Amino acid sequence: MFLRLVALGLYGALPQVRAQTAAAQEARIQVAQATAEVRLLERTGQLRAAQVASACNDRSGQPRLQLLKDGRGLTRIVRYERQTPDNTLRFTAYLDANGRLRYATGRASGYPGELYNLSAEYDEQGVRVFESGKRRAGWASDLRQMPGLNLPNLLKGQCVN
Repeated sequence: MFLRLVALGLYGALPQVRAQTAAAQEARIQVAQATAEVRLLERTGQLRAAQVASACNDRSGQPRLQLLKDGRGLTRIVRYERQTPDNTLRFTAYLDANGRLRYATGRASGYPGELYNLSAEYDEQGVRVFESGKRRAGWASDLRQMPGLNLPNLLKGQCVN
């Protein structure tokens, strides 16, 4: 293995790769802690539903968007669901105590079947540090920029058509 790395000229890069891996692991630990804090707030009833635009209701009057805010008025959880006869979109975002997106899940299906089913973790600067799940060919965008999602508008309580 050592000779292979030397021959490829990669041996000198190993410490840098290890440092990047350690930084990514630390970022993932921080994401897990921030997400656990939000889930605890929800389980203990410390999050309250916020008002959203009436345009976010489906035909039966049920809201498609749910914003849960903490005692300081910061949105901590965003849940959005949109269904039409031939497609479905579900998105959940967890934000830390500073209002930064730390963890998101999204799932969409359409006429050809499942388009994506993803979970993504973001560091404090908003850089994606980990993603898991699957996506159909052609659906390569970051989860935050998938078609039909506009996180800044959702955070304002406005739905996307």
